[in-house]
This record gives sequence, structure tokens and C-alpha cells, in this order.
Amino acid sequence: MKATNPWPVYGNTKNDNAHSGGWYVAPGTYSAKMYSSLNGKLTPVSESVSITLKPLHESTLPEKSRAEKDEFVESYMAAQLRRNLLQKRYREAQAKSKALIIAATRESKPVADEVQTLAAMQDSLVKLKNELYGSESKSTVGEKQSPTLGDRLGAAGATLWGSSYGPTATAIDGVSIATKLLTKYEAQLEIIEDQLEKVYASFRKAGAPVIVEME
Repeated sequence: MKATNPWPVYGNTKNDNAHSGGWYVAPGTYSAKMYSSLNGKLTPVSESVSITLKPLHESTLPEKSRAEKDEFVESYMAAQLRRNLLQKRYREAQAKSKALIIAATRESKPVADEVQTLAAMQDSLVKLKNELYGSESKSTVGEKQSPTLGDRLGAAGATLWGSSYGPTATAIDGVSIATKLLTKYEAQLEIIEDQLEKVYASFRKAGAPVIVEME
């Protein structure tokens, strides 16, 4: 039996019942009740029933406590949410950078310094992209790379999707490392975002057109 899905929801997320569940729940006693949904109204169609889940096999290792499991899930999902928000901010910064390149060709006054700053910010975005997603050039030739943020969280989350035992020491370390990386990348992106806003302000003073996403 699986818990409700705690994954972040996007605007294009599909309500696919086949993939709507979360990770496996731990052995124990649970209650369930069926409802029908029509035009947003929920109507109970059954009485509440009690369900007892028993382990299929006795674990060779002592199972983690409920408190340890809950603490790990909370830290893991917090890291995943930060990762999703960071990637969203990265895509927005990348789009603004591309728009600024076009705006630079439509100015009535020279802004050489700002154009150089914009070029440096583009380089910084490429470096951040490689940190977040890995280097495409290295992947193409099969060159070994350091684990990405997604790799760290993917490995840590495997303990949740595969069993109800609880987090391993490796999984806990993985979330810890990912959290530190998130703090590092968020700081880097904040600098890029600030520089892009300053460049845009200078471009506007030089007669560049409005960039809708930066207003």
C-alpha cells in the first residue's frame, strides 16, 4: 500500500491514477473509506474499514523508527522542492539572458560595459547548468562526471520508493550533501539574477525596448 503522492504539482501535471501514489507505507494498522467525486462534491460510498499491513519477511536489520522516517522524508521533500524552484529560477534567468541579447541590438546609446557583463552572466549560467544537469559534452563522449544534484537526491530517494525500511546512512548523507549544494547554487543564481536586473536597467536607459518578463 502506498501513501499519497507528496511530489510538487506543475501546471502541466496530469492526474494519472496509475502513478498518483507515493512511497510504500510501513507495516501497521490503517483505515480506509471510499468516496465518489462528482462536480467537485465528495460523497461517501462505504463505511470506514480497518486495514492491517504485516511485513512479508522479518527484516535482518532493525527498522528505523517512525520519527526517523518522518524526519528524513521531510528533509528529502524540502530538498526536492528547493531543487524544483531552483531549476524554475534558472530557466527564467536563462530566458531573460536571451531576451537581453536581443534588446542589446535595439539600443540608441552604446552600452559596452553592460554587454560585457551580460556575456559574463551567460558564462555563469552555462557553468550553473553543468552543475545542475551535468556537462552535455562530457556525456556525449562518456567522460566520467561528478554526481549532480539530481543524482544525489535520486540515490537518496531510492530508499523511499523501494521499501518501507527507512533511510540508510548513505541516503541521509546524500540529502545532506544535496542541501549544501542547493545553498551554493542558490547563492550563485541570486548573483546572476541581480546582475541581469542591473543590465536591464542600464539597457532601458539606453533606449532598449521593454522585456515583458523583467517588468
